[in-house]
Amino acid sequence: MPRTSRRASKKARSMKSKKQKPKKPKRLPSNRPKPKAKAKSKGRAPRRKAFEEVRLGHLMKYRAPLEYALVMESCTKWKGPDADLIESISYASTNPFFRSVLFRRALIDYRIHGLHGAVGKHRSEASNIRTEQLTYKRMLKANV
Repeated sequence: MPRTSRRASKKARSMKSKKQKPKKPKRLPSNRPKPKAKAKSKGRAPRRKAFEEVRLGHLMKYRAPLEYALVMESCTKWKGPDADLIESISYASTNPFFRSVLFRRALIDYRIHGLHGAVGKHRSEASNIRTEQLTYKRMLKANV
């Protein structure tokens, strides 16, 4: 045999031994179950609501009606006002509702979700009548 073939076979054997890595010992299976991928919920995407059905709009309508009217003049019912506009009106107003934590949290929620709130806010007829009576009494008391 020619000498070159021996060298070639010797190189091939040495290359083969270099490629082989030592085998890792097998791990025993643990008793803990493997985490499974979470299934997607089959619910619908949140639908767009009117501004008065969103938490912030609902609160403003009954606790700050004057400012609510100003906001609604600047936008349509279904488009919704900009959060910056509401914030600037709240800074200019003397209504104590705009200094409350409830308003701040509702404004932050409105900035994040916009008109896609969790559940629409609706009032019963009895609740609407009672609210109108209280508003009327407050107006009379303020004018006296």
